Amino acid sequence: MLSANIVEKGEGKAEKSPPDRAQSMEFLTADKVVVSTADAENDMKRRGLVTPVIQTQDEKVEVEVEIIQQQDFKKVAESGNDESGDTIPKKKRARLSRLGQRPAKRVTDVGSSSTSLTQQPNALPPGLVEEPPQETLEEFREWLRKRLLKRPPPGKRPPRYGTKHETFDKPHDLGFMAVDKKTWYYEFATSSIWLWDEQIDVAFYYLRKKIRQNPDLEKWKVTTVDTFFTAKVRGLWSVYQSDPKKFKWDSCDSLLRLMLGVRVQSGSSWFEVNMLLMPIHFSDLKHWALVKLELTDWTIEVYDLMHHEGPHNSKVQAGMEALSNFIPLLAERLSLFDFKPRDTPGTYPIPITIMNDIPRQGNGGDCGIFTIKNAKCLIEGRDVRYWVIQERMQMFREWMACYLWIHARRKLEGHYKSDEDVDMDF
Repeated sequence: MLSANIVEKGEGKAEKSPPDRAQSMEFLTADKVVVSTADAENDMKRRGLVTPVIQTQDEKVEVEVEIIQQQDFKKVAESGNDESGDTIPKKKRARLSRLGQRPAKRVTDVGSSSTSLTQQPNALPPGLVEEPPQETLEEFREWLRKRLLKRPPPGKRPPRYGTKHETFDKPHDLGFMAVDKKTWYYEFATSSIWLWDEQIDVAFYYLRKKIRQNPDLEKWKVTTVDTFFTAKVRGLWSVYQSDPKKFKWDSCDSLLRLMLGVRVQSGSSWFEVNMLLMPIHFSDLKHWALVKLELTDWTIEVYDLMHHEGPHNSKVQAGMEALSNFIPLLAERLSLFDFKPRDTPGTYPIPITIMNDIPRQGNGGDCGIFTIKNAKCLIEGRDVRYWVIQERMQMFREWMACYLWIHARRKLEGHYKSDEDVDMDF
């Protein structure tokens, strides 16, 4: 296992510090630790491959959030003072008036960690997303309409444009990947069309960039992973279940690298953060959802916008079993519990809560954009119940696709050379 540095702190006290990047790489390139049959048997007895504890949010405490509608706020804005008599800064008045409501003013009890960051409502940037310049947005819409096929050919992912207009002469550099098809943007911008894993990954990559470039967000100690992580965990958990004694732990190298922040682009080490946001795809449901892992209390919340009783929830619960069971095993191999301990030591399954007081998805294709926007809300400390609703999805999709298009075009024109040069607000 990865050994921790020991740092002296105070008289007669020793405190462990997280491994640095060089030590992380040294661990990953060293000889692998071989788990004996006895160790595997003991682990199985201790864990019992128990089904994780899953509950719905109905069993948690209700969260009271006070919202001031725009028409009420105008009266306050005109006076320049809030209800308590405190002066409201000019920029804040304009911002709140534009948004139509202000962040949560009072949280009586945060029984659900979905609003855990709203305990400090005024500390984060205001905009869920800023609208692109209208002239640029119209240019983007016209670009999407140009040479659009009225009847695309049959297929799983058909091109939406003719051969001469589908492929770019120069690929668009979007950091995580290079995009060479115009259909990629059309899919992103059009409501009800299902998003693919590379589109989800590009969005989560820029969310990570936004966190790293914004001190107000970085201080919350949150990061995201790409779709590879959840897919790989589910695959390895299936192998582990079949025969834990013969499981080859070197097959987890890529996951351990990601957890140490040395594989995923713009990632952070799990030793340095308190919250992980993960997109997960349920292949049997053809559905995206968001998973939030809290490392402070080792709990999981699932933001599933098609949540309901019956077969759907059962399949979601079955799909989450891998993350609940296998992540603790990975954490143990990295000695992560030494720095982020559990209330009761051990590698037992992480309890799961399926959030059910969140807005419902209104069609079968917007689950991907809901997943992205839910993640952004949680990063900024916003309550998803008031921001991420079906009525806004087409607007969000179009704006995000437009920002990506602007970003790629500016790179092509040489306005900046890398993603370090811009803080994209989508």
